[in-house]
Order: sequence, then structure tokens, then C-alpha cells
Amino acid sequence: MNEPCDRILRLDEDVVQRAAIKEILQKFYEELRTAEEREREIGVEGPKRYQALQISRGHLQLAERATRATESEAAAAVNKISERRDRLKRTTDELENLTRNMGDIEACRSSLSRCDSRIDQLRTRKAECDHEVTRVGEAQDKRRLLTDQLMLIENRRMLASSEKEVEELSVLENEKREMEQKR
Repeated sequence: MNEPCDRILRLDEDVVQRAAIKEILQKFYEELRTAEEREREIGVEGPKRYQALQISRGHLQLAERATRATESEAAAAVNKISERRDRLKRTTDELENLTRNMGDIEACRSSLSRCDSRIDQLRTRKAECDHEVTRVGEAQDKRRLLTDQLMLIENRRMLASSEKEVEELSVLENEKREMEQKR
């Protein structure tokens, strides 16, 4: 409720600013007229006065733009206040409907409590599942490590067996050479 009042106060401030801007515009119009008369009177200082005149015209144009901007802002503020008033009325109507249906609100609260309880149960179950997944992952990592170690042992055994076989073959090769040399 305070917001529309604040908006109205701001609109009042905008109206005061608009009046001040109009005064400034009036002042600039007066300055413009004075400058034009002075331009006719002073021929030697003409370019300087002409420049001052151009500056005054620029200020006048800026003031006019500011006035138009302020007017459009004031109109927009009035529209916003109207929209908010309408929303406030709709909200008030909705609140009246809600107070008529307090039983529905209590039922919703009860339903929310049940939902909260179920959410807590599901979170607990999720935490248990996450723990189980972690435990299974650790077991798989351990199984992979043991499998890798077993393969390493088997590879070493096969390597030792191959080395022994190579040794036996080289002994046989040496014996064969010796026999050939004896012949």
C-alpha cells in the first residue's frame, strides 16, 4: 500500500520538477529574445553573441527534451501505479477467497508435511544407495587390483617357464654341436 503512495509522491516531485523545468524554459526563452535584440545592437561583438545565442538555443533544446522525458516518465509512472493498483485489487480478492477456504489451506499444509516426510525418506534412501555404490566401486577396484596382480604373477611364471625352455634348448643345441664336432 505504501508503494502507490510513494509513487504518487514521486509523481508530485516530477510535477514540481516539470514546473522548474518550465521556469528554466521560460528563462531560456527570455535569454534567447534578449540575445537576439543584443545581436542587432552590437555589430562588433556579433560572432561572440551569436555563439552565446547558439548555446542558449542548445540549452533550450536540452530543456525541452528533458521536459518531454519527464512527461513521459510521469505518464509511465501513472501507468505503473494503475497496474499495481489493479494487481493489488486482484491480490486482495484472492486473499479473500483463500480466507474463505481455510480448510483447503490446512489440507495443503498436511499434504506438504507428508511430502516433506517422504522427501526426507527419499534423501535417506539416496544416501544409502550412494554409500552402497561407493562400497561396490571400492570392491570392484580391489578386484581389478587383485586380477592385475594375478596376471602379473602368471606372466612371470610363463616368462620363467619360457626362460627355462630357452635354456634347455640352448643346452640341447650345444650338445648337438658337440656331437657334430665329434663326428
